Amino acid sequence: MLSGLSFVLKPGDCLSIKGPNGVGKTTLIRTLAGLSSIAEGTLAIPEEEIAYVGHLDAVNPHLTVNENLMFWKHMLGTALDQETIQEFGLLGLGDRPAEKLSSGQMRRLSIAAAVASNRRILLLDEPFTSLDSEFSSVLQQKLARHVADGAIVVMSQHSGPLVSGAIEMDLTPYRCQRFVDGEAFGERKN
Repeated sequence: MLSGLSFVLKPGDCLSIKGPNGVGKTTLIRTLAGLSSIAEGTLAIPEEEIAYVGHLDAVNPHLTVNENLMFWKHMLGTALDQETIQEFGLLGLGDRPAEKLSSGQMRRLSIAAAVASNRRILLLDEPFTSLDSEFSSVLQQKLARHVADGAIVVMSQHSGPLVSGAIEMDLTPYRCQRFVDGEAFGERKN
C-alpha cells in the first residue's frame, strides 16, 4: 500500500515509476487503471481513454495471434495496422497459436495492441520485460511518438530505456509499513 502520493500529468507527459520490488509500482499502475481502489483521495482518469498492459500479457493461449488481435480490436475499438505488426515483429505469426509464442513475442503482442489502440493514456507495467534490445528500441520509439502526439504514458520499470523527457518517480519514500497481526514487520512483540 502506498501513502502520501500525489501527482498530476498533462498531455505529452511520460512518467517512469521506479523502486525496489514490493514498493508498490504495480499497485499504483493497477490503481490508475481502475483495477485497485484507493483508500482516500481522488483519481481523475477517463476510463475510456486508458489502455493497460500488466505484468501478465493479455494473451489467450488457446487463440491464434490473429484471434487475439480480433479480440483486442473488439475491446479497444481499433486494429493493428500492418506497420505496427511489422515493427513489433509479428508479421507471419497470425495463424500461430499464442501458446506457441516465446515470452518476448507474447509481450510484443500485448504491447502492440495497447500502443495501436490510440487510447490517450497508456498504463504499462514493466513493458520492457522479455524484450530484446531491438524491440526495446521499437517500443521506446513508439512511446516517444505517442507522447509527442499529446498522449500520456505511465510505466513502471526496473530497467530498460527511458522515453526521452520522461519524468522519473522513485516510490521508495512513499512505502508504507506492512503489518501482520497488528504489528509492523521487523518489530518485536513484548
